Amino acid sequence: MLPRPRLGGVTYSASKIGAIVGIINYHAPLNVLVSTKGHPYPRDALSALLDSMTGVACTVVEQPASQVFINVERAKPYDALVFYDMPGIDFSTQPPGLVAPPPALINDFNALLEAGVGMVFLHHALAAWPLWEELGNVIGGRFFYTPQICNGRQVLDSGYRHDVDYTVSVVDAEHPVTRGLPSRFTLQDELYLCEIFEADVHPLLRCHHRFEATEFYSAKHAVTGKMYCNDNWPHPAGSALLGWTRQVANARIVYLQPWDTATPWVTLITGCCSRTRFTGLPANHRPRTARLVEVTSRVWQPGPGLGC
Repeated sequence: MLPRPRLGGVTYSASKIGAIVGIINYHAPLNVLVSTKGHPYPRDALSALLDSMTGVACTVVEQPASQVFINVERAKPYDALVFYDMPGIDFSTQPPGLVAPPPALINDFNALLEAGVGMVFLHHALAAWPLWEELGNVIGGRFFYTPQICNGRQVLDSGYRHDVDYTVSVVDAEHPVTRGLPSRFTLQDELYLCEIFEADVHPLLRCHHRFEATEFYSAKHAVTGKMYCNDNWPHPAGSALLGWTRQVANARIVYLQPWDTATPWVTLITGCCSRTRFTGLPANHRPRTARLVEVTSRVWQPGPGLGC
């Protein structure tokens, strides 16, 4: 039997060690790589949040360094990859410039899908690499800061709205991502009016809100100096899906739209898209579905000129 670690004269079990900020959890049943940067976020708050999860060891690597781990060999130590990042957009200009992903990165990413490496995409990761069209098809949707071509058709820039109080309904209560959640609960967070490919995803969460242009602000206006503006922006009505899953090649994919702010009932799922199957998990393996519940600290405050 392994000795229990002692810190400051206190003995901690292996299951609790991950909750201590800054300590490496060598005994966690699930190891996750978290890719960040490209969009404002507070490093310390995020690290504290991830370190608080029992049974999950999270390693945070910022873009562009995290691209090194988009590789079958280098990703082997990790059960799942979590993307809370937004590469491919140069905000030094108005409107922002778009940066193409390296061809080798695309090839390595596709190899990870074939290898069955599970991936979770959170919030603004929906806007990552806008010139990489197939990435949106992998995730199941797209958020655009400027008008773009999406699956062969011209679309407007997407919409955002901060600090919306809304109700969420669980669509599939038996799925491991949502199992145990109330059938309905409330959140206060940012919502998107964007491209969601409902026909290609398995819905998990649905939001009760009016997804119409009058309820949102133009992302293009925001990044060209006009925050909270929807003038001359006739965006069509959009999907109310808030979370979904899908399979791409051999990989499980999960997308969760909340996480501009961390609020009570924010649920972060890191393990359901791991190499383990979604169904049939014995009880002692359920830490692979890692949840953050009743978190009350704000994850980030939008800065001037970039709040979506």
